[in-house]
Amino acid sequence: MVKAVVMDMTDVKDGGGAFNRKHRVPGDYPGKITKVEDARKKDDPSKKMWLFTIEVGTGAYPYYCTFDEKSLWKIKQLFVAAGLPVAKKKVKLDPNRLIGKTVGVTLDDDEYNDKLRSSIASVFSAAELQRDDDADVVDREDERVEEEA
Repeated sequence: MVKAVVMDMTDVKDGGGAFNRKHRVPGDYPGKITKVEDARKKDDPSKKMWLFTIEVGTGAYPYYCTFDEKSLWKIKQLFVAAGLPVAKKKVKLDPNRLIGKTVGVTLDDDEYNDKLRSSIASVFSAAELQRDDDADVVDREDERVEEEA
């Protein structure tokens, strides 16, 4: 007979997975980097990467950054989006510095097992979200002026 065990389920999420890729309308959203871990590509375990968790609303989305020379732009883009510039030289980067930072993310539709979900297509500075919102206000004000004329 198996013994009962006391387990703390306080922070256990429904669904069991680390990610909760809720489907959202494709577009730009603020996101918060909440976690980073060392990982390896499933199809090629010799390739290292950082796996970031970025929360958008109540969803949690993975952002994979491999160490391939052709893919380092993603790491640089994420650091810059978080407000941490990266010099154009050989540098030592600490991904833990990104934890808690807010960035802008573009979510796009993704289908997995015949189910629609969202995935991160790109990241950018969260300040750009504010500028876009301001531009929308100006555009709407212009429309009202044209309607009144």
